[in-house]
Amino acid sequence: MRVSYPRAASWALLPLVLCLFQACLAQECTEIGCHSGATAAVRSISSADIRTIRACLGGDCVDLAWTRSAGCTSTNGESLNLSACAAEDDSLNSMVLDRDVHDGDVLGVQIEGENAVLLDDERTLQYQDTYPNGKDCPGHCRTTTVEL
Repeated sequence: MRVSYPRAASWALLPLVLCLFQACLAQECTEIGCHSGATAAVRSISSADIRTIRACLGGDCVDLAWTRSAGCTSTNGESLNLSACAAEDDSLNSMVLDRDVHDGDVLGVQIEGENAVLLDDERTLQYQDTYPNGKDCPGHCRTTTVEL
């Protein structure tokens, strides 16, 4: 036995079907932000020995006085923002954030202790594209991590 539906009922279901189809295709974007820049993981020096950190990226430099008791310290408001945090293994993670980064940028990091330079290193950087909200959503950053 064949059941037939009135044409009006079919047209009434069409908006519901289209709405469900559109919901399946809709991309929801979150508001997760990101910053472009480089992270330098310093494993060769105990964070307790550090007094100052100097980082240079793309010719701009910034200095940061290190205080171990703070856990994390940053230079908010500088044209080149530098933040440093002690890791659980007593190493240091230093992030240099810049609005405009380019493959081939040179990152220079100098770390001074009480009476001596503990680290003086430069690395040429290659960045990776990241999309924390997905490629079809706003929020595109370029980041890299180097071990010093």
